[in-house]
Amino acid sequence: HAAFGIACRNYIMHLIYDKYDISKLFYFLNKPFHTVFKLTSELGSGNHCRHIKKANLGIFELNEEGLISHYIAGHYTYNQKMIDLINANKVKSHNLPQGVISHMYRAAAGGKIGDLTTIGLHTFCAPRHGGGKMNDITTEDIVELLEIDGTEQLLYKLPKLDIGIIRGTTADENGNITIEEECLPADILDVAMAVKSMGGKVIAQVKYIVPA
Repeated sequence: HAAFGIACRNYIMHLIYDKYDISKLFYFLNKPFHTVFKLTSELGSGNHCRHIKKANLGIFELNEEGLISHYIAGHYTYNQKMIDLINANKVKSHNLPQGVISHMYRAAAGGKIGDLTTIGLHTFCAPRHGGGKMNDITTEDIVELLEIDGTEQLLYKLPKLDIGIIRGTTADENGNITIEEECLPADILDVAMAVKSMGGKVIAQVKYIVPA
């Protein structure tokens, strides 16, 4: 299960795409490729580059039937291909509040089982209204309704994360990363800490490497 933050890391996505040679693997002998990824992302991480020649960047490149089995996201903006796969019951998906996903990373970083909040109580995210499930094949319950001191709350449980994919500006040889040229800190640290807390590995895309 891989985790992204606010934005997708395009260079890493290109490496994944090239490594697995996606265009050839999927329909080799007319058989779909086995599932490789489960993804969690605060944003839809879709195609934000429709106005330039080289479009369909980021996670959009991996939206292939059989490659992603489960997608947890705050929304699906600019990700029509993923929307189509979800609507066709080709990919399991949970749509959860963007801010809650961010807090789920922080909860995981602290060794907690999830984020406890009232956010989403009266929406489709609540178990009584579907639990954020977006299609018929999504059956896993990752949102639980609890009553604490007479108040209803939702417990959002983050699946185990094996890989975190983040982006920074500069890294030294010991893996310390700075973000001086990034647009905002967002949840870079939260994703890294959550994945490490769960025993996973963090992959960082940077522009510069400097001595330690």
